[in-house]
Amino acid sequence: MSESFGDMIVILFCVILPIIFALLQIFLSTRKHLVLAVVIPFIWSALGGWMMIVRYQMDREFSSALFIFFLCGDIILAGITLLVRLFLQKRRSSLLKEG
Repeated sequence: MSESFGDMIVILFCVILPIIFALLQIFLSTRKHLVLAVVIPFIWSALGGWMMIVRYQMDREFSSALFIFFLCGDIILAGITLLVRLFLQKRRSSLLKEG
């Protein structure tokens, strides 16, 4: 694997994919059913688990930095869901008071 291809993969997994996941999480958090908001964190965790397994098979060592990266991602995605849900709940209650 060439070094430039490796750099593109790092950029994809560390920059572009988290931004796309965060935007999808905001959209899915606005849906009526909360189950849809769990899809993106589940995919993020599965991707992290897969990357850790592949890294362990290649280097025979556990990457704690990779684990912390994906754990922080899960916390951020859960926080996005919570904040969007609270915002929508406050907005709906203020609309009911006005109308």
